[in-house]
Amino acid sequence: MVFSQARDRLRGWRAQLLPPQVLMVLDDGAVRIGALPLGGRPRLQRAWSLALPDGTCSGGMPQQVTALGDFIGDFLVEQGLVQAQVRACLPPVASRWRLLHGTAAGALEDPAALQRQEERLGLDDPLEALYVDVLPLADEADTALLVAARRDLVQAWHEVFDLAGADLVQLEPAQTCEWRAMARLWRDEQLTGAGDGDGATTTDLVLALDTRGSWLWLAQAGRPVADWWLPALSWPFKAAALAELAGELQERQRFWDGLQAAASRWRCWLHGPLAEQEGLLEALRDHPIAAQISLLDPLQRGWLRLPAKGERQGLSGPQLVRLQGLLAGVPRR
Repeated sequence: MVFSQARDRLRGWRAQLLPPQVLMVLDDGAVRIGALPLGGRPRLQRAWSLALPDGTCSGGMPQQVTALGDFIGDFLVEQGLVQAQVRACLPPVASRWRLLHGTAAGALEDPAALQRQEERLGLDDPLEALYVDVLPLADEADTALLVAARRDLVQAWHEVFDLAGADLVQLEPAQTCEWRAMARLWRDEQLTGAGDGDGATTTDLVLALDTRGSWLWLAQAGRPVADWWLPALSWPFKAAALAELAGELQERQRFWDGLQAAASRWRCWLHGPLAEQEGLLEALRDHPIAAQISLLDPLQRGWLRLPAKGERQGLSGPQLVRLQGLLAGVPRR
C-alpha cells in the first residue's frame, strides 16, 4: 500500500511538471485522438477514434459548448489525461488558406500590406473577424501561405477545452496539417530522387473523402496553390456519385493544365474515413483521370506508428493524415 501511494504521488508530480500531451483531429461527427508519452521524441502512445454526440458540432463550430466540453473532459479523465496540453486540428470547412506573393508575403512584419490585399483574398469574412497566420514557404522569400479562421469559432473551441479541464496550446487548420504531412512525402522523394528525370513538374491532388463532403487541394512542386469542395460520397459509394466526383477531378486538371506552360506529372492521393471502401480505388482508376491514383497511408509509409491494436480503436492509415501532420509539428521536450 505504501509503495502504491508513493507511486501515485510520483505520477501526480510528474504530470504537473510534464503535463500529458494530446493530439485531437476535430470534425463535425468524430474526433481522432492521440496521446503522447511524457518526454522524449514525439510519438503516439495511445490512439482512439470517438463519435461525437449528434448536433454538438457543425461546420467546425461547436454548437453545444457545454455538452462538448463535458464529453471531451470525461474522456480525458477516463484515460488518465487530466490537465492535458492539447494540440488540435480544425476541419477544412472551418478555415481558409491563400497563397501570398510579393509584399503581402511579409504581412506579419507589415500588417498594412495584408489589409491592402483584403478584397483580392476573398476570405468570406473581413480580416478583423479572423485570426490570421502567415507561414513562410521554404526557399521562396517572396511567397507565403496565409491561413485564417473565424475568431468566434476559435474562441468557442477554447471554451470547450476550458470546460474539459485541458489546456489548448495550439489550434491548427486542417490545411496546415495536411500540407505538413505531405511535406514528408516530398522530402522522402527528394532524398531518394524518386520521380526525377523527365523534366515534368509534379502536381499533387490531395482528396479527403469524409462523410460530410470531399475536400480537394492542389500542390505544385510541394507548394499549395488551390482548393475546392467536391461532391460527397456515401458508404457504400454509388457509381453515379463516383462518376460525378471523377468528372470534377478531370475538370480541375484541365483548368490547371490550361494555365501551365510546361507538362505536368499528375498524382492523386486519397485519404479520410471513406477512402478505404472496397473497390473504390479500382473504380476511380477506371475513369479517364490522367493521374496516378493512390491511397495516402502514413502507417504503410512508416511515417507513423500506432500502439497495440487494443489501444488504437477504430483507426486505420488513411484516416491518420491530419494526425500525422499534427504530430510532425510537436516540438521535442
